[in-house]
Amino acid sequence: MEGSHNPVELRRLIPDSVGIAMRAADPTDFLHWMRESLLTYATPGSPIRRNPNLARAVAFALTRAVWNALPVSSRGVKPPTLREPAPDDACPCGSGVALKSCCRDLPEGPLLTPETLWPYVLACVAENDRETLLRNSGVTHRVLIEFAAHLLESNRHAEVITALEPRLRAPELNNDEDTAILLDLLCEAYGTSASGIQRSLELLEWLTESAPRSPVRAEAWQRLTSIYMDRGDATRAASAFKHAQKDNPRGEALCVLEVELLVAQRQPDMARKRAAFWLKELEAGGATEDDPRLGFLRRVTRESGEPAAMLQEEAQPLRRWLVAVKTREPPLYELALMDNVAWLVAPSSLLRLEQQWHHREQRRFPIGHSNRARTPREPAEHHGLRLVIDAAAHAGTFAGTVTVSVIESRV
Repeated sequence: MEGSHNPVELRRLIPDSVGIAMRAADPTDFLHWMRESLLTYATPGSPIRRNPNLARAVAFALTRAVWNALPVSSRGVKPPTLREPAPDDACPCGSGVALKSCCRDLPEGPLLTPETLWPYVLACVAENDRETLLRNSGVTHRVLIEFAAHLLESNRHAEVITALEPRLRAPELNNDEDTAILLDLLCEAYGTSASGIQRSLELLEWLTESAPRSPVRAEAWQRLTSIYMDRGDATRAASAFKHAQKDNPRGEALCVLEVELLVAQRQPDMARKRAAFWLKELEAGGATEDDPRLGFLRRVTRESGEPAAMLQEEAQPLRRWLVAVKTREPPLYELALMDNVAWLVAPSSLLRLEQQWHHREQRRFPIGHSNRARTPREPAEHHGLRLVIDAAAHAGTFAGTVTVSVIESRV
């Protein structure tokens, strides 16, 4: 059932079906769901859209493949095996006819194993139950990698942090390649916010001090190189990169990291030279065209001028926007005094834009306690710029000491 002629989208079906199978009372209950839902996962032009009998047969094949590979149900036990029907049994397609007279040549289901389904099982259980399973079920690092990647695709970053952080800080940490991948996924889950970067920084510095020379420590040094570059600390970035080279001289990300470091150090000629060197090395080593390193290195070798021109394509729209707005006049704010607090109130045109934005994004970014946008003359308690002044000051005139406090902006 795999391949270019797959009648269903297994990438969507398998994760969804695992959750249903775990909660199903028995395989008959699960089969009923599969029959009812299968067409929602059918690929365009799939024959099961035109052939109800084939759809029922495929539903049974998928039910049996998932059910028999399920490592554990929601009750904490492995479900009983769903056997293959005998020739004289009723056909599983639901026709009411014996298998030998109906769908004798059943389509084969996907080749699934408990290892294949464990990541989706872990994603379906509550966090407390998940931790118990992780401790007692012999889950491998490969399963953890697939589990974390699946959660990241679903924007469930906090759950990735909860599951992986204790394992990356464990004294008995395995310092192998798989653990290095887990570290990479954990740092991705931390994100790029100030607090996320700080948590990454604390973990990475701890690993570089406590872990032996290994793929894990090399990954930590590589991540630190990027963080220091982003902070404009060229000296520490160069030092971290040298440590990464020493720990893992053949690390796959080193070529890109070295070129990025040279760009950050404003050495465009050397960056192009090293990019050309690494490009030749990768091509000679058999790197395929879908390798993102090739695209990056080719862009650098083609670029000329200042390092800013070497930004990856994803950053170019932001760069063009910054160039376009650098001469734009800032909005004129009005000063309003309320209860001995001066507020800079945005002009009505900007407030209308803010209200439109808030109407679209209010579920993701609520403004203030009232979960609504401000009206044109209404200071917001939780965003904007607040000026705290003494009693001798009044709107338009500052007769005393002025303290400026910036309150978190949510726009």
